[in-house]
Amino acid sequence: MLNTLHLLNEGKTKLVYEATGDNANKVWLIAKDDITAGDGAKHDIIVGKAQFANKTACNVFRLLQKLGIAVAFDHELDPIETVEGFRYGFQAPACIMLPYEVVVRGEAHGSYLKRKPMLEKGRKFAQPIIEFFLKTKDRKWKDYNLVYDDPLMRLDGDGMIHLFNPSEPDTNTSPAKPFLSLPKSEVFTFRFEEYLFCTMKEMACVTFLFLRESWLKLERNLVDFKVEFGIDRSDKLLLADVIDNDSWRVLMGDEHISKEVYRQGGDLATVTQKYREVAELTDRFLP
Repeated sequence: MLNTLHLLNEGKTKLVYEATGDNANKVWLIAKDDITAGDGAKHDIIVGKAQFANKTACNVFRLLQKLGIAVAFDHELDPIETVEGFRYGFQAPACIMLPYEVVVRGEAHGSYLKRKPMLEKGRKFAQPIIEFFLKTKDRKWKDYNLVYDDPLMRLDGDGMIHLFNPSEPDTNTSPAKPFLSLPKSEVFTFRFEEYLFCTMKEMACVTFLFLRESWLKLERNLVDFKVEFGIDRSDKLLLADVIDNDSWRVLMGDEHISKEVYRQGGDLATVTQKYREVAELTDRFLP
């Protein structure tokens, strides 16, 4: 059946198809068994990962819907049989995706420690820290050549967007300097896009707090996550794409149960078990 649908986009870990028939303005997001790290430098296929990741994403979106968060999610699809095996996914409203990753941090981990080397790993923040990263590929943004992909971005009061090396130290005594500054007209697509930043920050933060509470009830700790947003055909801002075990860091004590296990060199059998465990745990997000 997938062969009859129009493929709109293929990413590292998912395929996006245009739904047909009675599903106008809808898409199917189909998970892949691929897992990557280091901007694709590390890449493996884990049989079963797609099923576990899709189950996790659907569990998360169902919870967020119930809590009143506007998400790009309609329903989980039945397994789709193909010549390569079963595929797993969900249906969602079609969106124009905004080119940002929004990262919310409750503790200091990952690249944040490179920017703030004075902090200890696991340092808890009194309030979540929210950062925006511009999604780029092959170190290009429109006609601009970039020094780094997915740079940290900051919007100032004069309408300029400053791009920073996401790994460069940034301290009070030695503040990081942008490697490129662009007028907002070179980044924004929608005329109202600048005003969406506050809404995206609020939605991302509220979502993080809801999910952190859900994990705490299961005696696990959500320390950070990344999300993306899209604009649907009615110009409504939606939390879109997926939130799965690739999207966050979750710990049980000092032990990671998310993609961090793969980043740190865990064997594929262990990684598979973690993805299965997270899918089963998120089944408990809703009664």
